[in-house]
Amino acid sequence: MTFLLEKISVRGQFEVVADEVQSPSDGFSVLKGLRVSDARGVWFCAAELSFSWSASKLLLGQVQIDAITIKQAHLDRLPHAAEEQQAASQASAPSAWPRSPIIVNIPKISIMVMRVSEAIFPQVVTFDANASLRD
Repeated sequence: MTFLLEKISVRGQFEVVADEVQSPSDGFSVLKGLRVSDARGVWFCAAELSFSWSASKLLLGQVQIDAITIKQAHLDRLPHAAEEQQAASQASAPSAWPRSPIIVNIPKISIMVMRVSEAIFPQVVTFDANASLRD
């Protein structure tokens, strides 16, 4: 599991760390005290993130997470993308998000209690959500 966190992280640009990592069964992991940071510090955290994933896809240079559940998440601010990411995305998008150095695919995301701070919206917003992601 630590290997997966290292593969999706880029020091000082997009770092994913957890206080506690549990793997109760092969292909299933639980991260407690999850934090995602960029050069300016932590911008996202969650009390718990549990997911099932494919180790074989990681060997092919992809992160395949079959399903992910995020509990008590906080988006404190928008992330700051590295200068080269900002330059590369200027032509195609109005803002640049930090990206993992390898392909990430998550077909099922469930978020229970997501809090978005007033740094993003005029007031704090809290909600539950279901989504998917491919980057």
